[in-house]
Amino acid sequence: MCTNTSKSRGRSHESRNDVFVDIRKNLESYDVISGKIANDDTNTTIMAYMGNVFGEMGSEQSDKMCISLLLPERLQDQFCFRTDKALSKLQFLKSEKVSLE
Repeated sequence: MCTNTSKSRGRSHESRNDVFVDIRKNLESYDVISGKIANDDTNTTIMAYMGNVFGEMGSEQSDKMCISLLLPERLQDQFCFRTDKALSKLQFLKSEKVSLE
């Protein structure tokens, strides 16, 4: 999740909007993408990383700190069905009524 994109591109600093551009482009050809769901603690860690709280984003120090804080999280899986082809493989199995009473 915390990748060192600035060093791989030979730049010392990137804007927040540019950090994951390469990753998004690499994922465009996939029908389904799976990963972990971020919770409030994860979001706080990522925002601190992107805000250079742990050091310059993309630096070894910042990456190590961010990863060390994210590893203990026990996050649930999420799936992104990006294409009609992927959606056509889904099959409804059942539903359950949930009540807060």
